Amino acid sequence: MFEVPCKTIWPSLAATRPGRWIGRIAMLGPGSGPFRLGILLAIALVPLALALYGWQVLPFGLRRYRLSTRRIVIQKGLPPREEVSLGLDEFEEIRLEVLPGQEYFHAADMVFLRDQREVLRLPGVPRPHIMRHLCLETRSVLLAVREARKREQTSAESLPSRASAG
Repeated sequence: MFEVPCKTIWPSLAATRPGRWIGRIAMLGPGSGPFRLGILLAIALVPLALALYGWQVLPFGLRRYRLSTRRIVIQKGLPPREEVSLGLDEFEEIRLEVLPGQEYFHAADMVFLRDQREVLRLPGVPRPHIMRHLCLETRSVLLAVREARKREQTSAESLPSRASAG
């Protein structure tokens, strides 16, 4: 079965400790929406955020998460090289862990579990509910196709061959 890329996600600043720190600062203080004390403090931290972003996109640090029709891959560098991968049939559940500071970035860590044990973690995934849904849907399609092929093969083997019938 061949592999086709479905989606590539770039981790947000919330994937890093300094990025989460900026997110915690931005959530500080009374108020709501853009009129929060933390937002003013976060504005002062824009140079740090830009430096952090610049560091993340340097060729040696460039990281991305790729979902394909068969697996989830963490790629690093330019050109992309596989760092870690997990087959879509190698996990049972995906949990979203919002670490302190990630809420500001609308991000979370995606934790893939098998037998209630962590088998892969994708830190700082932006809009993680969308990616989680996409991973689960792709996984269910892969498993359904495998099951259909298995049934098809079983039924083909149970049919009498034409050579023995004649």
